[in-house]
Amino acid sequence: MSRLVSAIPVLLALAVAAPLPATITAQLTSSVAQPQLVGTSVTWTATASDTNAGALDFQFSVELASNGFQVLQDYDVSNVFSWTPYVQEGKYQIQVIARNLTTNQTVTVTEPFGIKSRVTGSTPVISTTNNPLVALYSAPACASGSSMYVKYITGTVANQTNTVACASNHSMNFYIGGLYPASTYTANYVLVTGSGSTNGPSGQFTTGAIPTTVPFPALSIPMKANSQTSLSQSVLLLDSYSNAANGNNQNFVPFATDLHGHVIWYYGGYANSQNYGSYFIRPVPGGTFLLYSFSETAPIVRQQLFREIDMAGNTIRQTSITRLNQELAALGKLGVTGFNHDAERLPNGHTLVKASQEEIFPAGTQGSTAPVDILGDCIMDLDTNMQIDWSWSAFDYLNINEVAPLGEICKASDTNCPPLMLAPVANDWTHGNSLYYIPSNGDILFSMRDLDQVIKIDFNNGVGTGDVLWTLGRTGNFTMTGTTDPWPWFSHQHNVMYQLNGTSVIALFDNGNTRIASNPSEVSRGQVLNIDEDDFTVSLQINVNMPGFSPALGSAQRLDNGNYHFEAGWLSPQSNPYGEAIEVLPAGTYNFELIDVSLTYRGYRMDSLYELDAPGN
Repeated sequence: MSRLVSAIPVLLALAVAAPLPATITAQLTSSVAQPQLVGTSVTWTATASDTNAGALDFQFSVELASNGFQVLQDYDVSNVFSWTPYVQEGKYQIQVIARNLTTNQTVTVTEPFGIKSRVTGSTPVISTTNNPLVALYSAPACASGSSMYVKYITGTVANQTNTVACASNHSMNFYIGGLYPASTYTANYVLVTGSGSTNGPSGQFTTGAIPTTVPFPALSIPMKANSQTSLSQSVLLLDSYSNAANGNNQNFVPFATDLHGHVIWYYGGYANSQNYGSYFIRPVPGGTFLLYSFSETAPIVRQQLFREIDMAGNTIRQTSITRLNQELAALGKLGVTGFNHDAERLPNGHTLVKASQEEIFPAGTQGSTAPVDILGDCIMDLDTNMQIDWSWSAFDYLNINEVAPLGEICKASDTNCPPLMLAPVANDWTHGNSLYYIPSNGDILFSMRDLDQVIKIDFNNGVGTGDVLWTLGRTGNFTMTGTTDPWPWFSHQHNVMYQLNGTSVIALFDNGNTRIASNPSEVSRGQVLNIDEDDFTVSLQINVNMPGFSPALGSAQRLDNGNYHFEAGWLSPQSNPYGEAIEVLPAGTYNFELIDVSLTYRGYRMDSLYELDAPGN
């Protein structure tokens, strides 16, 4: 199938020009003088000019002890970056590269900056952060070969951080998160050496109150936790997507509660209406988080930044659609229009991200009577400096004439859709909404909502062909067995992942749009599928009805005790929308329910905010 137009000209490649004499001059300045304490935020500003014509952009990087520069913010027209070194003290180098987008010339400026320990003796120091529910715990250095974590308790509620390997040449620093507001905690470090452990001295700290300006949805618990509930996974991390469907364009913030509905953490960066359509996506082992956000500097605002933040809400590193389009163009590949729906940290430190693509195809494509704009998906494997190491496009590997059964479209005015660059209306063809890296074979599960399909992609840890190895769901390779349900297959599904790090059990949220279009009395479901890849059969382990129809959003997760958590993200869509977190027993009986009066993209049950690989366990 020939393509008429490729996206996206305003975001694509740097101009090709003959080399010119270096004419760029630049300076790099910090908001505070060095040295500063571990955990202090330092704003870096690059000031640059060029005698040649052309706009400038900037890349910020950091290096510690000659270990190589790590990109903090990849090339962007923003000349400012806020850096918060919260892990260790040392002599850092901050680097900015200023680049002329017309001539492709660059100039590099590097400035030293010292970060000093908060610990001056053998007594740990506990400090506040810019999040009142997160503290910074600094302990003395410990001998290499040992490890350390921090215990903290208020009343009878105890928790602990992740465990970190010791380093004899610098202090040990931990964010303490998952805290109740305006509460006093006692904390101490635990030094682990071999099979033994030693408790460090105790110290106290008191958390702050949550600012009244931080918007949270109302919460209720119609079914309380009990002895059959997965009490070890007592943290519920929720991405409250927006209250816009209630006629209010204010975004609620992503937040975490205990099983009693008490807020114990939040990310305040989405507390404004401009972030409608942003995604707070996944927790990362050790207490950081992946998210997509809006850009204040790009020509297109929505869904333009990919960012990793620490527990206190500080940006650790980020890249943009504009930058990735430059890389894709250099590789001779189709550009992207906006990040959406999912990202995942890989075992090698790389990150899978997903973005929308757009092309115009000739008349006759997908039954059109005129040239038609079609939205697809791109998956990119970004290395530790956020450079593209591997990419995949639905336009290259799927049949463009396999029409989405409900024929969804996107309009340029629809903020629930990706930005449109080529036409005012596009066929919303694939609408990919979840990625899952398969640890056992290094491939990818990819959920395509509008096609009612899940595909397995040959990723092979970044060296795969990209071929579709099989398709699960509508018109797929698998046969459903052992059920008399007239609609056993999922449709418009969300959050599809293997459980137990295996390849035989998949949990997903079955929104059911295609099924419900034929039978409006039906509701969404939580499903657990037993998969046999040898004979291509599937059976239903759990197929539990949700309280109603959730036309979009949702998640699914196996819990440590064998129960399952399902997040129905958009119930009662036509009147008073709300999200509901539901835990079910293996037989499908409800065991716990928490309602938040907002749209909820995903909900994760976790042991703590540091939990490893929470979604797929």
